[in-house]
Amino acid sequence: MVGHIGGEEIWGSCDLFDTAVGMTLDWKIVGPTTLKRARSGPSQVYRTQAHLYGRGYANAGHRVEHVAIAYLPRGSVTLNDAIWWTEPYNETVAVKALERANRLHTNLAALAQVGTEVRDAWITNLDRADGCFECHRYSDKPAGLPRPGRSVCMTTWPASYPPPATPPVGPTPPSAAPTHKRKKQKMSQTTADQANQYLMGGGGGPTWKFDSEGVRKVGTIASPPTARQETEYDPNNPGGGAPKFFPSGDPIMGIVVEVQTDERDPSVDNDEGVRTLYLEGRRLKEATRAAVRAAGANGLEVGGKLDITLTHYDTPGDRRSGRNWTIVYTPAGNAALMGDQEVGGQPSAPATPPPVSAPAPASAPAPAPAAAAESPADKAKQLKGLGLSEEQIAAQLGLDTSVVQMLIAA
Repeated sequence: MVGHIGGEEIWGSCDLFDTAVGMTLDWKIVGPTTLKRARSGPSQVYRTQAHLYGRGYANAGHRVEHVAIAYLPRGSVTLNDAIWWTEPYNETVAVKALERANRLHTNLAALAQVGTEVRDAWITNLDRADGCFECHRYSDKPAGLPRPGRSVCMTTWPASYPPPATPPVGPTPPSAAPTHKRKKQKMSQTTADQANQYLMGGGGGPTWKFDSEGVRKVGTIASPPTARQETEYDPNNPGGGAPKFFPSGDPIMGIVVEVQTDERDPSVDNDEGVRTLYLEGRRLKEATRAAVRAAGANGLEVGGKLDITLTHYDTPGDRRSGRNWTIVYTPAGNAALMGDQEVGGQPSAPATPPPVSAPAPASAPAPAPAAAAESPADKAKQLKGLGLSEEQIAAQLGLDTSVVQMLIAA
């Protein structure tokens, strides 16, 4: 399995995997035009496909060092005309492809809730891929689009993709492929800059600390959460430990949340009460996830309120033992409607639960139907009403800005 798209498992079928050198191999039986182009390297599609195969074998526990494509001449009588391409396996190429596919899925699912016409209008305005074999059949085909198979394949690479290695030309045998120790990827490129900024101490406010049992803090999310790779604890270099990975090689990711509080530290110049909350470690992330689900939300959002209590350690008084949490999350819309909503900081008094009446002798009434989940359009309009820009709303909901614009206009 290479990954997930929209919650569905994505599997691939590679032609060959060489366990001796740790290399995937994909056969392409091609005509003279594609064979000629292959001398300059594979298309973006073929290259991405090769690294997705590599990720599938890596996830299955195999050592993957290289990916390769063998272009076999369909119209030739000798394999001497074949082209061999290979480069070191780069997980980032596969991860970026899956991220792009999931982003498209999220955009399309959000627009489909408004209407298929809105969704299709957004699709129509997307850029066409070079060499598209289908768009010529539809009425929205751009003027001048050539017949299928007649346009030149993409020879430039998007900036978000790592550049391809210089391809060796000619029928190089697999056994001659160089051996390189694969470096694990630290994090997705989309969050690397932000995560490194937090990792090295730049940006954000002081850490929102929970350093003793029973500590309870309340704050309002001040900016869209960001992802960063978790690191091992290094007492000699706090915050600078080695990155954490799952056994599969995937990075273990945490969430960084900027929270507006009433806390003020005299030692911090111009302290405005913004604190940085690091959602790291299985228990804290699971407690937060459960709180978000209990609130009927899809995730943390700007304006939402977090009420967090470090209830106790597994071993009382031992800060090195496991921590146990109680978390209540109030989504932005509900938090804004609460008359006693705090801007942040410590609550003035703990909330008192409503009294529970004794059960009546008569049969209990049927339970009220669950409230329908907010649609992406409702959320976008709600965040717009709170003063967020379209770019901020897009970052919060994980959508493209163009999609947010269509949701707000719907």
